[in-house]
Amino acid sequence: MKKLFFLTITLFFAISSFSQGNWKVYTKDDGLSTNNITEILEDSKGNLWFNPPIDDLKKVMTKFDGKDWMIYGTWNKKFDNRLATVSVFYEDNNGAIWFGSSFLGLVRIKETIFERIKIAPTKFIIEGFDGKIWFGASKLYSYDGEAVIEYSKKDLGGKKVTALHCDKAGNIWVGTKTGVAVYDGITWETFSNVSNSPAELVASIISDTQGNVWIGAEDGVFKYDGLTWQHFTTKDGLLGNETLMIRMDSRNTIFAIAGVPAKEYIGLIGVGSAIKQDRTNKGLSIFENGQWKAFTDIEGVPKDIISKSLLYLQSVFIEDNSGNMWFNGKENTIYKFDGSTWKSFNESNGFTGKRFFKMLEDSRGNHWFSIAKGIAKYNGKNWSYFNKDTGLPSNRISSIIEDNQGNIWFGTFRGVVKYTPEKVYFTEID
Repeated sequence: MKKLFFLTITLFFAISSFSQGNWKVYTKDDGLSTNNITEILEDSKGNLWFNPPIDDLKKVMTKFDGKDWMIYGTWNKKFDNRLATVSVFYEDNNGAIWFGSSFLGLVRIKETIFERIKIAPTKFIIEGFDGKIWFGASKLYSYDGEAVIEYSKKDLGGKKVTALHCDKAGNIWVGTKTGVAVYDGITWETFSNVSNSPAELVASIISDTQGNVWIGAEDGVFKYDGLTWQHFTTKDGLLGNETLMIRMDSRNTIFAIAGVPAKEYIGLIGVGSAIKQDRTNKGLSIFENGQWKAFTDIEGVPKDIISKSLLYLQSVFIEDNSGNMWFNGKENTIYKFDGSTWKSFNESNGFTGKRFFKMLEDSRGNHWFSIAKGIAKYNGKNWSYFNKDTGLPSNRISSIIEDNQGNIWFGTFRGVVKYTPEKVYFTEID
């Protein structure tokens, strides 16, 4: 007998004007330490971690395992029993969770054990090939599971740590205010006096698929092949020498963002680099086929294509599952770059928001954006919008993630929102 398959769509209904799924709001009454959430993170076990604002010192991190809520610590004047707002979140290869905090320093949570490793400002955390944890901010440290080692200015060639990276060979690269240093597991090498190497503040370090190390610094972009340095500036096609961030997409194209930095650093969740807020945004350059190309108004792409707020740079300069890169623009326009052509979204084709601050492509191919007043969703054809008028607790959306069950979570200033899409089942009938 031939089997028939019937498509069954189960819709969840909530007391709101939302449709096509269930929207649920969680607040302090449900178990959060605070309703003001600035970041949501998910570990490999599916636990969600909710981070309060960095200037609210009396609030602490909350974990949700899908059933129970756990608040990590309570506030007191000595800061000795709390997991304060963190500046970096890291999960190592053994499943231990690491937090970098300005107050508690480096903290490890393994299963239910809360362990303070080092009281020192921590904005960067990476894991070496040998399992050693590297961390720091004003200074650099490593932890091998038993002891913490502190590294000196002589080792690094500079004081303040501004970038931290482990390359494909396992070397540890450290950016400072005056250049870069590398540790091969035995010795340190600094490049302050090496021709064509960085000599000013290093903001970003990455490795490409060939093992080359790329560095974005205030004096340009640098490439190191293991033997020699190449130094790229505006003479080579960069839009600006001061490089705030350098990234690589799945096509191995290098992206460089240029801008004039301000004086203060900003700690970013899960980022191996310290980025400054820019005063004057100079725009985007890409490196492919051995050459730099700077995008300007001449190509129809504005020079201020990147968001003015670099607090959100990691989220709005991202690649989706199809290899498209998404960027902010001026005049309430956002841009999609597919590797060869640009497409703009504005009022002429349905996007009515201003610049976006966070973006997520979910497992169904929908693009979610936090905008000035709520959420915008793009399904590839049409735009839809969600805000307080349609049921959100707040129009200020600080973070967006998708959990391992396909639910979309939004952090707001008045709680967190969980969106469960409609579920589709195939029923087999003989």
